Formats: sequence, C-alpha cells, structure tokens
Amino acid sequence: MTEDIQDYGYVWTGYNLPVNLEIFVGDFTGFGQDEVVAVHPTGSIYIFRYDGRVFRRVSALNLGRRITKAVVGDVDGDGKKEVIIASGNSFVVFKWKGGRFQRIHISPAMEVEITDITIGDLTGDMIDEIVIVAGRTKILIYKIQGGSLILIAERVSRTPLQVRIGSVIRHHQKQLVTFEHVIGSGGDKLIILILANGQLEIVIEETIGMKGDVLLGVKDVDNDFMDEIIISTSNRRRLLVLGVSGQILARKWLSHGFSGVVEDVEVADWDKDGRPEIFVAVGSQVHVYKLRGRDYILVKQIDMEVYVVSFARGDVEKDGYIEVIVISKTGVIIIVKDFFEAKSQFLVQQTVHIPKNLPPAIKVAEVKVDKVIIFRKEAIKGKIIISGKFLVNILYVAEPDRRVFALDAEIPFTHFVPVPGLLPGHRVFVDVEVEFVDFRFNPSIPRLIEVVIVAQIIVFDIIVRERKPLRVFAKEHGVSSEDLAKINKLSIEGDIESGEKIKLPI
Repeated sequence: MTEDIQDYGYVWTGYNLPVNLEIFVGDFTGFGQDEVVAVHPTGSIYIFRYDGRVFRRVSALNLGRRITKAVVGDVDGDGKKEVIIASGNSFVVFKWKGGRFQRIHISPAMEVEITDITIGDLTGDMIDEIVIVAGRTKILIYKIQGGSLILIAERVSRTPLQVRIGSVIRHHQKQLVTFEHVIGSGGDKLIILILANGQLEIVIEETIGMKGDVLLGVKDVDNDFMDEIIISTSNRRRLLVLGVSGQILARKWLSHGFSGVVEDVEVADWDKDGRPEIFVAVGSQVHVYKLRGRDYILVKQIDMEVYVVSFARGDVEKDGYIEVIVISKTGVIIIVKDFFEAKSQFLVQQTVHIPKNLPPAIKVAEVKVDKVIIFRKEAIKGKIIISGKFLVNILYVAEPDRRVFALDAEIPFTHFVPVPGLLPGHRVFVDVEVEFVDFRFNPSIPRLIEVVIVAQIIVFDIIVRERKPLRVFAKEHGVSSEDLAKINKLSIEGDIESGEKIKLPI
C-alpha cells in the first residue's frame, strides 16, 4: 500500500573520498557533536564533522591492512564511541586520543577469519561487549575489564550464522540474536540468547519459514520499545520484519519485491512525530515506510541520483534532531532531510584533460571556479531542473623548469530541486553558489586532473529590500512563520536581513 508521496530534500556534502565506504555516526572525539566515521575495506578510517555546509575531514588513519568488518560502540564506558575493526583473524579497538585515533586493544589471533562482528551491552552494566563470529560458526564475546580485553563467553553453532544485539524480548539485559542458515527445507533459523553467568542461554529458537539472505538489523520499527529483527530475502529483494509476541516469533511485515538489491536499512523518527520510519536503500533510491494501522505504507520515495550503499543516523547538524545520513557508492556523504529547504546542495566530479599544446603537470597548485552560467531553468510538477556550467581555472606546475601554467575548463551540470506544490510554468528564481572546490591528481597520470565541486542552488521568490523580523515578513506575505523559517533555515524569532533571498511556502 502507498499513500501520497510526501516531499523531501537532501544536502550533498561531498569530499575527496574513495568508493565503497561504510559509515557510522556518533560522538567519537568528545566535541559534543555527532561525527561521521567512514571505513574503507583497504584499511582507511576517516572522521568528518559537519560545519553547516559540508563535512570537513577531522582526521584520517591508514591501518595498512584489509578491513573485513567494522562496528562502533562504547567499550570502556566513558560516553564516547570507539571504532572496532575486524581484519582477517583478529580485531582492533581504536579510540580518539590526542587529536587522532589510537589503537588501545588488539585481540588474540583466531584460528580462522572473523566473518561477522557486532557490539552492544549484553550484561546490563552500560558498557558494550564485542561479539564476533569466527569461521562463520563460532561466537566469541569479549569485554574490557581492568584495562584488558577478556573473553567472557563462547558458543559454537553447527551452521553458518550472523549476529546482532538488541532488546527483542522484555528483559533487563539486551539479547544476542543469531540468524543461522539451515541446509534443507523448513527455512532458516533465528535464535535469541541471553548472557548469564558466562553462558549464552537460549530463550527462543524458531525457523522463519523461508530462506533468508542477510540479517540487516535489530531495531525498533513500531515504537513499542522492543526491537524487531530485519532480514532480507528473495536474493535481497524483499524485507522480512519479525518481532516477539509472547514467547514466539511473529511476522510483522513482508515487503513487496523491490526492483533492485536492498543494500541497507535504517530506522529513525525522521518527521519528528514520535513514530519511526523505515529507510530502505535500493540502488539510487531510498524508500521510506511508515506504520499506518497494521500496514507499512510507502510515504516517500527519494531519487538520490547516486547508488546508496550504507545508512547511519545521528545529530550531525547539532540542532537536537536526528538526521539520516547516506553514503553513495562513489564516496559522497549526503544528509537526507524530512522537509523541503530553499537551498539544495549538489556535487559535480569531472576529469579535466591537459591539452597536448601544454606540458603535463607534476603538481596542481590551485583549482577555482571563476563563474557560474545557468542556461536552463525549467519548472515541472514538484521540482525545478537547473542546467549550466562552471568556468574553472586550474593552476599547475610543470617540468622542466617548474613553471606555473593556467588551464581553463568548462564543467557542465544538471540538478533538480524538489519544490512542493510547484507546477509547470510557475515563475521561480534560482541562484547557484559554489561552496567547496577540491581536486584529485595522480602524478603517474600527469595529463588528468579530477575536479570536485560542491555547489548550492538557492530557490527564491523575493530578494528582501530592508531588514525586518521574520514574523512581520511572514504576516506581510500571508504565510506561516513556522513554514517560512523551516524552508529558509532561519530562526523564527530572528530578523531577515536586507538582500537575503527568500522562498515563500506554497
């Protein structure tokens, strides 16, 4: 079932990142604002902080070894999150100290490779334990005690499994959920275990009646203060949500078949109404579902223009509200908004070729945008399409005498901005402001320079002529003060400055 698709917005916050990242959100540095940690399989860990326009890199670390899995949590109980990296047959705990991530613990080497890892408070002492799966069948639970990493429990399964931690039954301790792949008929198996006296005790053990693919998460999808188990099925093209009713597993939702593979799932109260939404990443789309009665209804379908591979959630804007963050396959971090804003960021990446009449580069000195030209602005139902080009100037150093050369290039762009209520033919004004320019240059390919531009499109109806309180301005134009402040990201109690470009609610 679906209802009228609501409006949305998003903020593109690109950076010079590699592809295929996994992201996590939390206060890692103690700064008081949620940061984004991005982990790359080749061994790199990045940490970013949002400054209101783009994510700025705070630090980077290269382990020099392959990363197979990563999780974040508070393993020492100090209120800050640590990053736990599984690499081969061991895992490493990193903590933010002295302005960088430092290794504080490394596990003993396992006999086989770590195939899964999760983290959570299984003992009820407000400190997270680390749970790993070694060789796909052996569960090992570690805890930091007295400054040392201690093995406190283990369990061996007969079948390959995946693990997550959550509160799926009413108990003072969180539970370990294992999803076990069973050969033969009857479907795969879910087991819920409680850690007691150093032993994992089975509370519930049931088959799910079908074959599953990936244990995507254990999250509270219906706001009943109990977590549900989310599994992908049908070659990762459907979602199965299970909860506990009494002492048995009950199916709460089996989604329709998606057009592509489900990459990730997140749960967050996006529209701040006290009820969570389910976010599903499928290719370049994010589907947002909400519980209406007994049915999950598609309330938003967001075309992201990039392939989404991972979700996270947190207050990266430091405004007291939870944002949903996505990472694209190409390494772009994006904040997805629950309402339309009059400002929409977009990112352009293009490789510039140094022509043969100029010498090749050995170093890039500067890349800047001299001018932005808009040559198409078209209003269609619910959105406006803007096309144009950036006039870019590149300064680079060349051999043999290390002279500086200037190179001009034109980089085209096309972007659309969702505008609720917009109809074809409506008159709308737009402006494009460049917020961030970066480049990638590999000296081994001296004639290619990749330019990265983050720009912001401002959609507006009026340029303010004189300063006045927002409430007065709203009353003069017959619109809601709350909607005006929300769309233009202004304080409802503040003033609108002269020269500011304002979008009126439709």
